[in-house]
Amino acid sequence: MIKEKLVPNKRFEGFTDSWDVSDLHEFKFYISDGNYGELYPRADEFIKTGIPFLRVNNLKNGYLTNKDLVYISPVLHSKLLSGHLMERDVLITTRGQIGKIAYVDKKFEGANINAQICLIRTENKMSPEYLHQFLQTEDSQRQIISLQSGSALKQLPRHRLNKVSIKYPLSKTEQEKIGSFFKKIDEMIQLQQSKVNKIKDIKSAYLSEMFPKEGEKYPKKRFEGFTEPWNERSLSDLGDIITGTTPSTKNETYYSENGIPWVTPTDIYKNITYKSKRHLSKAGQQVSKVVPKNTILVTSIASIGKNTILGRAGSFNQQINALVPNRNLCSPYFLFIQSFFWSEKMKQTAASGTMQIVNKTEFSKITTKVPVLEEQEKIGQFFKNLDNQISIEEEKLAKLKKLKQAYLNDMFV
Repeated sequence: MIKEKLVPNKRFEGFTDSWDVSDLHEFKFYISDGNYGELYPRADEFIKTGIPFLRVNNLKNGYLTNKDLVYISPVLHSKLLSGHLMERDVLITTRGQIGKIAYVDKKFEGANINAQICLIRTENKMSPEYLHQFLQTEDSQRQIISLQSGSALKQLPRHRLNKVSIKYPLSKTEQEKIGSFFKKIDEMIQLQQSKVNKIKDIKSAYLSEMFPKEGEKYPKKRFEGFTEPWNERSLSDLGDIITGTTPSTKNETYYSENGIPWVTPTDIYKNITYKSKRHLSKAGQQVSKVVPKNTILVTSIASIGKNTILGRAGSFNQQINALVPNRNLCSPYFLFIQSFFWSEKMKQTAASGTMQIVNKTEFSKITTKVPVLEEQEKIGQFFKNLDNQISIEEEKLAKLKKLKQAYLNDMFV
């Protein structure tokens, strides 16, 4: 029987040999589980500085992050014999959230890992940069997920991890070229992500300074020419409050691909919403709550406080309360930006009850502070410009991630 020749769709010039395939255990890599048992650090043993102790949330987008990083003492580190990291190790999560991958760079050398993470050290048997990228391919991720076990707590025991098949070029040079190529793409992604984060941080800073603090009537920063105090109003004073409905899903005539958006909480993921998974036909609009463009939607059941502003006329389900702004009193985008503060109040209201819900009456009574209309419009436009910048940079980031995925599909077998 002729063995199938394994070659990727795209490869670097000069390489023509067939790739090989082997299970992870055949490479005899050094593999170490994270730490657990009697010596596993308690919460009160985490310290502000010391040896980094990595958890699942420290693995993000293929690399390690300092966010929410905790530390342990050198003494405890020396007692935890598993999971001592070296530069160029490859990490994979093996409990709970299975299959997150990370590459260990210089700054995390000497760190330690918890029980939900496993390290793979190639010890020069394979380019670790190649392995790092291979484990992120769709084929590899499907394998990893298929090998997990458990019901309440998913896990990937080491003996199952060893069964992951690695397809690889026999040439170490080709492996290194592939690893280096993707590392450059990852660096571009990280740089673009930092641009997004920087603008978001700027927005967050302005949010805290351009709106009055609780109990105050004046913001710390405002546009020139405005000196009057902000006035407290209930949401019902600022426009019409409406709770959504769901037209019967059994009646197919209520829904149409060409109709207006019918928004549910899962459709709320952008500042401005133009479309949704389902749309209402003219018949569906007759039995639902239709609101105009620039209506602010806020989720009020279960996932409390997700918000968006409609970019066109639309409708929404009963898990959402809406504020249709009185245009003589309010700037819609100003109110949308301010709705992030309403969300915090809503979460507090929901937390005090037996059910995670903020009904129409409670929503209507939420109070907020507003300046005169002209100042609202300036503030609204200012934040809209910031949000547009964020959207532009996020779109660039999404394109880079999509480009990487396309190359992963083409440059691996």
